Amino acid sequence: MSTDIEYGDTGHARFEQRLRRELEHLTVQVPADIIPRAHRRYRRRLITTRVTAISGTAAMIAGAATIVAMAGPSLGLSHGSQRPGTVAGQAPAAKVPPVTLKPPAPGDGLSGQQAAREISWTRATSTSASGVTSVSDTFSYSGTTRVIGFSQQGTVLYDQQTSVVTGSAGTPVLASTNVNYPGGWVARGTAPAPDRAAQPVECPMVREAGLASLLSASVLVASGASLLDCPGVTVTRGVRIDGLNAVTISSNVMDVRTTVWLNGATSLPVAATTISRGVTKTILFGFLPPTAANLGYLSAYVPPGFKPPRSPGAR
Repeated sequence: MSTDIEYGDTGHARFEQRLRRELEHLTVQVPADIIPRAHRRYRRRLITTRVTAISGTAAMIAGAATIVAMAGPSLGLSHGSQRPGTVAGQAPAAKVPPVTLKPPAPGDGLSGQQAAREISWTRATSTSASGVTSVSDTFSYSGTTRVIGFSQQGTVLYDQQTSVVTGSAGTPVLASTNVNYPGGWVARGTAPAPDRAAQPVECPMVREAGLASLLSASVLVASGASLLDCPGVTVTRGVRIDGLNAVTISSNVMDVRTTVWLNGATSLPVAATTISRGVTKTILFGFLPPTAANLGYLSAYVPPGFKPPRSPGAR
């Protein structure tokens, strides 16, 4: 990756764009216009049938982040504070969990209300038709989200943290830290904070956009149970996953086949898969109590010696 990226807000935006372009071949190729297309189709039907319009759902689900599960032992942090071991040559494990670990599945004893107050951890593994694999972790809690991307060898490629904070004008802003491991640099910036008001997931949008647009821990915690009653999804009861009784819900919309496993007792998300255009993504969901040790996973780690990227033309 090149490092001719500007400082400040513009530099942050260009960093985001370049990173996504360079990692695009590693990600699931869900059609970029799936949400607008579904929303337009749904609006036309609303006009015809005079059904009340859905407000804000597209904006809410567009920000959903997904991440996938790799084989390996669970991180011993589910309702505890044990830390995993250190990855040789990488950031301390207390800052970046080893890629060989996976989120602990939400058991029957964790209620939806408890999960909503905990740190959500999702791990996503995407595999292309040619066998190229990418892995990412997402931790989210109380306005802060951290995304860590790994190579096929398990080394860290990037580490991104965004937090909603109060800006100099007294209004909420989104502060970001982006760490580029191959380039050895870190970029920081701010942007207007998005509207965090939660919008309910309604069945017409699920029918038009499919379940792939809803693969966020917060969305599924809030709406998982209600999705079971949506027309257009296939519900299968009596299945097992990670030793838990589960229910699956599936959709096949706009060439994206999606299956979500929900805990049979609590309807909390356990796992999900999507298949689209030759790319398979597997997702694992877990929840960690907000102990001091676990809260450390929300902060991007900047290795010693990492500096801001050079601006264009700098020597």
